[in-house]
Amino acid sequence: MQLSKELTFLLNQEADWRNNTINLNASENYTSPMIKKIIGLHPSYDFYDFPPSGGVIVGPWSFSNTIYLQNITNHINQLSESLLSCPTLDTRAKGGQAAEIAVLTGLGDSNDHVFYVQEKDGGHFGLNFICKKIGIVLTPICFDKQKYQIDVDNTIKIMRKVWKRSLPKN
Repeated sequence: MQLSKELTFLLNQEADWRNNTINLNASENYTSPMIKKIIGLHPSYDFYDFPPSGGVIVGPWSFSNTIYLQNITNHINQLSESLLSCPTLDTRAKGGQAAEIAVLTGLGDSNDHVFYVQEKDGGHFGLNFICKKIGIVLTPICFDKQKYQIDVDNTIKIMRKVWKRSLPKN
């Protein structure tokens, strides 16, 4: 598809303006050309990341050629740790996981119970790691693999059991 001359001109004006402007408002910031280049390396790289504990992802979140992406991630981690002189660093892109952390740390306390969709049923793999760090107890929601939906009746039964166990004993 070819862009019209006017649209190309307007896009170039915007790009020139952005290259000559320092945005002090976070909502006006644009992704740098280097990050855009990195994102363009692989169709999944803009939303895919590796578990914080390392390891291999299987199933629908497993993409081909991830060994190269893992090597890139490892190298970026090493550079960042060296530059910032810190023993632990998470360089993964922030997004939905930041929202997970905000909700869990804002509303949850150690030993609280959270019901969740397991990773094997389509849940987010980062939740286990986050909850372990916070001390939140995860209880899986029952999932009907045949219908690919939550088994509401069995999940409610489990919720009632957890609720009864967590009541203060008089």
